[in-house]
Amino acid sequence: MHWSYTFSQLPVDKPYYLVIDGYLVKERDGHQVTFDPAHADYPIHFDSMGDYLELGAYRINHEGDDPARPLEGTFPVTGTVRNGLGDDEYIAVDEQGRRYKVNGRGAYTLMPDSHSAGIVLSEVAYEDDSDMGYELRVQELDRVPEQLTFIRAKTMRWYGNTDAKIKIQELKSKGENRLEKK
Repeated sequence: MHWSYTFSQLPVDKPYYLVIDGYLVKERDGHQVTFDPAHADYPIHFDSMGDYLELGAYRINHEGDDPARPLEGTFPVTGTVRNGLGDDEYIAVDEQGRRYKVNGRGAYTLMPDSHSAGIVLSEVAYEDDSDMGYELRVQELDRVPEQLTFIRAKTMRWYGNTDAKIKIQELKSKGENRLEKK
């Protein structure tokens, strides 16, 4: 892996460091929850790998909320995500064993720290009654199934235990940098 970034206005007469607080790695998850969407006791709790999600009531909407587009199932989602969110892979399986791709869409808040990716999912309602919160959308499932198994196949897992910093200095001999532990 090669990273490149140009820093400006670094001190000339003092040492400086690149601190690696954590990193994300795509990993298999496999955590699942099965329920009857029409009769579930919402919210449905989905807790895995330090992520705490609450799935709200399942409903059918047009893709992208555009009446000209096909219908799909949606779950409003609230909670906190310790790991990443953008590259998660979700699957929904109905009572007949049909598999459906699930996409996440909507707004969320980033509050990263050295212990997590720090993503907060919350419902955001505006004066015009529009909902701009985060949703999981089940593509091509245009009905309320008798049973639905919701699976997170993969997630971007957060590792915050790196405990490393790189002292950045130019050495007169070869221009190499030194790696030090915090």
